[in-house]
Amino acid sequence: MRPTSGKLKAAIFNVLFSLGKNADIEGRAALDLFAGSGALGIEALSRGAKTCCFIDNSAESVKVIRKNLSALGIGDSAAVLLKSYKAGLNLLSDMGLKFDIIFMDPPYRDDVIPQAIDNISKYSVLNAGGIIVAEHDIKVTLCEMISGFKKITEKYYSNKALSFYQALDLI
Repeated sequence: MRPTSGKLKAAIFNVLFSLGKNADIEGRAALDLFAGSGALGIEALSRGAKTCCFIDNSAESVKVIRKNLSALGIGDSAAVLLKSYKAGLNLLSDMGLKFDIIFMDPPYRDDVIPQAIDNISKYSVLNAGGIIVAEHDIKVTLCEMISGFKKITEKYYSNKALSFYQALDLI
């Protein structure tokens, strides 16, 4: 587990704020995919997200997320799933759940962001106007278009990059 640093979390939410009403956290449904410690989803909840679903395939990560949610008293606004990202997206789709903001911070050794975005599209779990935030190594160059989603901005911080995507038909 390598939690997103406080500086990078602040940067993510500052960029979202600058993107306007479609990226506003207040009252929105968030998904923390490849959740790890759950830092991004917990930050979204602390900034007023209505709900957040956390998905990770590590039992240790899920245990940490549940502990953190409980300690902060925000577990009622969250769901935590011990699943692979594909199985988790499939389940959310089957349940008819959609999200306004999806955070992705997969292990840097895995180049799964394009496949994850493809699955977000396939399972239709992002609401119209929703935003995908992908954290990745600065050495990884993500395409401008992935499965109908357009990169609307990209920011660089030290050895990390943040890529923000939105459905092409909404830009």
